[in-house]
Amino acid sequence: MRTMVLFFLSCASTALFAQEDTGIIRDPDLVMLTRFVTADVRSEALAGAGCALFGGITTAHINPALPNAFNKQQKIRHCMVNTGYSRDSLFTSHNVPAGISCYLGEPGTIGILFRYLKQDDQRRIHEGVFNYSGRMFDKSIDQGAVDFGINLRYERLEWQTFDHDSLYRYTYRKTSIDSPWTVTRGAASDETEWGKTRAQRLIFDLGFVQKGIADRLDFGLTFHDLLGYSWIRQKPHIGNKVEELDSTLVDTINNGYQITHYTDSLYYVHEYKKSEEWIPSKYKRLTVGIAYHPSISQNNVQLSIPADLGFIGLFDKETQTRFTLRVGVEANFLENYYLRFGFARAPRVIYTGDLDGEKNMNTNIFTGGGGLRLHPFSADISIGKDSWGVGIGIVL
Repeated sequence: MRTMVLFFLSCASTALFAQEDTGIIRDPDLVMLTRFVTADVRSEALAGAGCALFGGITTAHINPALPNAFNKQQKIRHCMVNTGYSRDSLFTSHNVPAGISCYLGEPGTIGILFRYLKQDDQRRIHEGVFNYSGRMFDKSIDQGAVDFGINLRYERLEWQTFDHDSLYRYTYRKTSIDSPWTVTRGAASDETEWGKTRAQRLIFDLGFVQKGIADRLDFGLTFHDLLGYSWIRQKPHIGNKVEELDSTLVDTINNGYQITHYTDSLYYVHEYKKSEEWIPSKYKRLTVGIAYHPSISQNNVQLSIPADLGFIGLFDKETQTRFTLRVGVEANFLENYYLRFGFARAPRVIYTGDLDGEKNMNTNIFTGGGGLRLHPFSADISIGKDSWGVGIGIVL
C-alpha cells in the first residue's frame, strides 16, 4: 500500500510542481557543432560564402551540386584529390579533411570525403560524406545549365561535457489530510563535473546550382540536414528517488496510510542511456547564394564575389527564423594567383537553448587568405580570428 501511494505521489508532485525532467543531458547541442565549420579552405577565407562558387569535393558541405558544376567547367574527365589541415575556436586541435572526386562525364561526378575534427582528447568527431552530383538541365538560349547534388553524411561523435547543473532535493509536507502540500527545495543532493556523449548520425543534404542565371551571375541553393536520424548514448542522465520520512494512520476504516512528509531527490545516474530520434525540424537550414564574376583592369584581374543568405529555423513553426549573411571577394590575377577576403554575420556554433528564445546568435567574422593554381596542383590558405587553415589539391 505504501509503495503504491509513494509512486502516485512521485508522479503527481513532478507534474504539479514542474520539477526538472529526468532524461539525458544535452549540453552542448551536438546536432549543430560542425554545421558552420567547412572542409573547404577557400570558402573559409571567404567567411564561409560560396553556395554558388564552383569547387571540388570539399565544397560539398556548402552545396552538394558544386563538384559536378566545377568539373563540367573543366571539360575533361579526371579525378581530383583534396586534403588540408585547419584549426578554429571550436576544434582547436585538428580539422583534417581528405577527399577524392571522379568526373565521369555525362553520368556526373561521384566523391567521398572524410573529415576528422578534434578539440582535445575527450572531444572528437569522425565524418564521412558520399557525394553524387550531376546535370539536371542543359544550357538553354537564355539560361545556363542547372546541376544538382546530394550528400549522404555519416557522423560519429565522442564528446565530453563539463559543469552540469547542481541537482536538488524537494521536501513535501502537509499537516492534515485536507491541507495543501507545501514544497521546500533543499541543498544540492548530487553534483557532477563531467558527462560523455557517444552518437551516430545519418544525414541527407540536397543542393542545386545554375551557371549563368544572368550575365556573369551564378545561383546556388542548398537544403542542409533535410533528413536525418541519430542514435545517441549519453551519461549521466537524471534520475529521482522518493523517500518516505514519516506517515500517520488517518483512515482507520480502510486501514490506509496518508503520507505527511516525504522527499523527492534528483541525482545523476552515471550510466549510458540510449535514445534514437529524427533530427528535429528546427535544425534544418536553407542557404541561397549568388556569385558575381566581373573583370577589372582591362580583364587582367578576374573577380568572384559570392554572397550567401542563410535561414535557420525556417522549417519549424515553433522556432524563430534567424538569418545569416556571408560575403566574400576573390581576385584572380596573373592567371594563377588568388587573393581573398570575407565578412559574415553568422554563428560559429549553436548551443542548447539558442534556438528556443530570441537570442541573436550572430557574430562578426572577418577572414582572409590566398591561393595558387599551377596545374595539376593547387594550394590555398585561410586566416581569421582564432582560426587558420591550408588546403592542397591535385588533378590526376
